[in-house]
Amino acid sequence: MEVTSFIDSFNTAEGVETFVKSEWIQAIFLFGIETIINSFLAGIWPFMWARWMGLTTTLAYAGGGYVLWAVILAMALSRRGQAVKRDLGL
Repeated sequence: MEVTSFIDSFNTAEGVETFVKSEWIQAIFLFGIETIINSFLAGIWPFMWARWMGLTTTLAYAGGGYVLWAVILAMALSRRGQAVKRDLGL
């Protein structure tokens, strides 16, 4: 469907410059709208979780996820630090 639309736009354009300008403007406009929508959804997802699962469960999952991430990150950095020390002969 996108390819057909693109070909139709190309065939109906008055010239290459007009076609490129229209596609460029359309891409920027759509990208801007998608950015606004994604930002809005990223801001409200915690509230959506709280509504679906309840506040206590949401906080438990979020807190558990952050703790798990911190532990995994700490383990990875510790291993990396040990490898660097070993490579440097410290």
